[in-house]
Amino acid sequence: MSCDDKKVRKYITIISMWLADHMENVTTHRIKANHCPICMVTPSELGRVPKTLYAMRDHDLYKRLFQAGDLDE
Repeated sequence: MSCDDKKVRKYITIISMWLADHMENVTTHRIKANHCPICMVTPSELGRVPKTLYAMRDHDLYKRLFQAGDLDE
């Protein structure tokens, strides 16, 4: 972008926001609304205090499946 002093400068646009609630986060990041992005809690258990901890999601597996084009799993 050229400035008033006739010099051309590179600008990096920074987008920042405050996510107020889960549904706003879902819309912004285009994720599923009824799934936890961190653990394997079932949709019916969302919002409840668990008796035991749920297994963590394997994001490396999701990345490999995405790169292989096998998104049905």
